Amino acid sequence: MQSDFSVGGNFNIFKPDTSATGASFSVGLFYRSSPKYRFQEQPQSSFWKFWHSADIKDRLSIGLVFCNIPLSGKDKNQELRLGAAVKPFKHDYFFHLAWHIRNGGSDFFFGASTKLVKNVDLLVGMKNFVAKEANLGLSVRFRGMRMDCSYNDRKQMVNLSVGIIFSPDEKVQAQQYRMLGTQLVKENDLFEGLKAYQKALAYDPADETINLVVTVLQEKVNRKKKTIDSLFAIGQKFEEKGWYVTAFKAYRQVLNINPRHKKTLRHLKSMAPKLSNYLEDTFAKGVAFYEKNDIRQAETMFSKILAVNTNHAGAGKYMAKIDSIKTYTFSEYYYRGLGYYNQKRYKRAIEEFTKALALNPNDQDALRYKKLAEDRQRQNKKRISRLLREAEKYEKQNLFVKANNRYRQVLELDENNSYARKKLTYLRRYISSVVESKYQKARGLFKKGNWRAAIDGFSEVLSIDPSHQRARSYLRRARKELYSNLDQHYRQAKKYFNQKNYEKALEECNYILSVDAGYAAAQTLQSQAYASISRQNLHEKGKKAFAKGDFLTARKIYREILAKDPNDKVAADYLRQCDTKLNDRVEQLFNEGMVSYSEGDYNSAIQVWNKILSIDPDHKSTKEYIKKATERLDALSRIKEK
Repeated sequence: MQSDFSVGGNFNIFKPDTSATGASFSVGLFYRSSPKYRFQEQPQSSFWKFWHSADIKDRLSIGLVFCNIPLSGKDKNQELRLGAAVKPFKHDYFFHLAWHIRNGGSDFFFGASTKLVKNVDLLVGMKNFVAKEANLGLSVRFRGMRMDCSYNDRKQMVNLSVGIIFSPDEKVQAQQYRMLGTQLVKENDLFEGLKAYQKALAYDPADETINLVVTVLQEKVNRKKKTIDSLFAIGQKFEEKGWYVTAFKAYRQVLNINPRHKKTLRHLKSMAPKLSNYLEDTFAKGVAFYEKNDIRQAETMFSKILAVNTNHAGAGKYMAKIDSIKTYTFSEYYYRGLGYYNQKRYKRAIEEFTKALALNPNDQDALRYKKLAEDRQRQNKKRISRLLREAEKYEKQNLFVKANNRYRQVLELDENNSYARKKLTYLRRYISSVVESKYQKARGLFKKGNWRAAIDGFSEVLSIDPSHQRARSYLRRARKELYSNLDQHYRQAKKYFNQKNYEKALEECNYILSVDAGYAAAQTLQSQAYASISRQNLHEKGKKAFAKGDFLTARKIYREILAKDPNDKVAADYLRQCDTKLNDRVEQLFNEGMVSYSEGDYNSAIQVWNKILSIDPDHKSTKEYIKKATERLDALSRIKEK
């Protein structure tokens, strides 16, 4: 720690001319003023501000020495020496005072010193203020040596002394300890790091950086000492109770903070035999639990052992077996939960994920899916409440089909909702006549060969009553007939094209694509027909289609014209207008589909959205909602009414 005081001493062996050899020693206390770089509070008075500032460095030095204390012999030259050195100015001028007290008298000394050049000081002094006792000298420092030379005029005597400094320069030593402290702090050994920095500070008390680091480290070490004291006390209590594993954990926490904590190391050493016996008993219990298939208790026993000895072969072997069992069981629960989640059976999914997490509480995927399932379950509860309110409102208004759709949506979210299931059974007698009427109408369209309208009609019947088998059978037949009819129209279009009757070929292709926008062969043939028609004829057809509001056909025509002539400004202008009209139409159709979707009329929503795909086959939102609506129709068809 930083201190302005230091203690020193020396040992002397002497042999006076007429006496036996003797020995003595001297001891002294030394004070040197230095700045208080780490002073916590700002002093109020001007004096103390100066006393703690950098300007005070080496301004005052005081020494008190008791010399020649005899160890043997009869030396009676004991002295008490008191001295002081004062530097009143910032320049290197020192004034020295000393008072030597001994048996039979005392002497007073006064002197001064100043720096002449680098490493050379001029010295002057006198004894008892007697001019004849004046001395004049020089002090020279060169690398590791110091030489002092003085002359006394009265005695006509020159005194010469030479000293050799074996230790490195103070700045160098400070830097060495500073580097050591930095390394120890990086290794998180704050205690030893603080000691190294304190040694650096002793060699270079004026270094502000070292002072700051020592202050910060001291605060951290003090906090850690409190933690260590608390943990050590806990470890002692557990050790006294015979809870050796818990005591070991507490002691190990102490060593994690300070690996050299002597009291903890002693306690661990004395506790080692007891701990070893305890671990043997715990291992035997763990094996017994494992053989009884009590995996949880066995894992607890083996975990205690491995917490103390990570290399325990027996415990490690059994823990590997337990981990294998847990991994298999965890995977079983996890994938079962994932299946329920994908089926939107969130309650069962949560149950399975909870079982999985009991085996592996930190598995991120299981935690994430459990949270997602819980969130969806909360959302579903709110949605079910809203759907039930809407269903009851429609029921009161005698809008039984809409009420029926709402109750079916409830069962889609919660297949065990008995209230919705009972309501569906109750409403069946009211909507049976509606369903039969719509079925007969769709059947009439089927007989007339109006396959597209028949498909829409049977789909509507199934959206009300998914179990209507006659409607499902006719729907399959209508779709088959529709595509057979489209194939006939395609063959006719191909025939017209081969006869170079491109306009008739286009009429057939346009019809096919109006029914099924994804009929790829018709799309290709349509493009070929457009390419074969003259640009003038295309302009006429484009204008006619635009005037009739058939913007989709007009867009195709003008795109074909621009493919032939990219600089056709009229075609480019019409194409921009077509795109604007079609974008407006897409938005309108999408909103119409959303209304049907929100009311549970998924077939109608799909029919409307399919019209969008005939305009924009890559419309992302439409594709996503068609997929959702199809999934809900499939879910509704799987719900069996009791």
